Amino acid sequence: MANKPAMDTGITSDDKLWALLAYVLTPVLPIIILLMADKKDRPFIRAHNIQALIWGAINSVVAIVGSICLLGGSFSDNLIRYEHQSPRSCRAGS
Repeated sequence: MANKPAMDTGITSDDKLWALLAYVLTPVLPIIILLMADKKDRPFIRAHNIQALIWGAINSVVAIVGSICLLGGSFSDNLIRYEHQSPRSCRAGS
């Protein structure tokens, strides 16, 4: 069997590290990487950076909407209960 030469894809361990960090620290780091000239020109980093940025944006929107639904509903229920309580000083016979 002939040994096949290793395929050189041009992807370095530094590229893989930046791609990983873009996913972990999304959506902040992908925006920073877009501003770094030496990183945004690398095809591997650029592809993963765009994916991480889209994932981070979707994740942020879902988190904000979910928080509003969970906390907003609780806040409005408490507000409605508070508005329907009559003050003690206005009750007859007090």
